[in-house]
Amino acid sequence: METRTEQDGVEVDLFAYCRYVNRVRRAGGRWRLASVDCVCEKDTMRPVHPGDRIDIDAARLARYRPTYKFVSYNLASHGITPRDDLPGDDRPDLCRIVYAEAEAWLRT
Repeated sequence: METRTEQDGVEVDLFAYCRYVNRVRRAGGRWRLASVDCVCEKDTMRPVHPGDRIDIDAARLARYRPTYKFVSYNLASHGITPRDDLPGDDRPDLCRIVYAEAEAWLRT
């Protein structure tokens, strides 16, 4: 996932690196997406203009999960409460659920 946004007056690019688990189903002779699940790996935030500087509050950043801390930091700075329950490499328990559901779906 890549998006351009603003962080404290600085134009930034947010990058979230994810694995997607897609389920497809054939319906009416056509393949269609049945669902898409995302497993977060890591994220980054960079200024769009190389000379700009982003002032990150390290204590605030440390509150968020490592797999999507910059996305969470940015959302919170815009008044949006970030979720803390998304599957990510730092939460193998949640990843196991996604993969187990996909495996069960394959067996149907």
